Amino acid sequence: MGEEFITQLVEGFMKDIKSDLRARDMFVSGKSESLFEVKTILKSTSIEVQLWGPSYMRNLQTGRGPTTGGSSGGQTLQQALLEWIEMRGIRPDGITQESLSWAMAKHMHNEGNRGNSPSGKGRYAGNKMEDILEKVITESKIDEAVDKFASKRIEQIFVEINNVLR
Repeated sequence: MGEEFITQLVEGFMKDIKSDLRARDMFVSGKSESLFEVKTILKSTSIEVQLWGPSYMRNLQTGRGPTTGGSSGGQTLQQALLEWIEMRGIRPDGITQESLSWAMAKHMHNEGNRGNSPSGKGRYAGNKMEDILEKVITESKIDEAVDKFASKRIEQIFVEINNVLR
């Protein structure tokens, strides 16, 4: 019962996190959103719950340095940028969407990108994951969940007592 309760609680938080990220326009294609998951790990004396998301979401917050190695064999940065440009409906003047994606990829490979700058400027300013988690995982939501769990557990204990007394 405890594992199921915690998993449901964290899945509820994950739903709220995704909703908040959608509201902040952080998902375009839906690929990133589908990569979020909840992992529950049973230990001998506890249950560990982890929220997993795509590692590149971190780049929106912290930026990334210049490229230092080769491709991992998956989609290239240029291909990802072209898809992003198309999904956003960006129509550059004087060049094709593909040319824009190549220019952006070249710049990011050579210079990196700053992500959320300390100045708080830029498209994703104020979208630090810690802030999103604080907004979603509140004390009142945890208290409400604990109250639900406690009442279900009390009901279960009464049923067990009734079964023993019969």
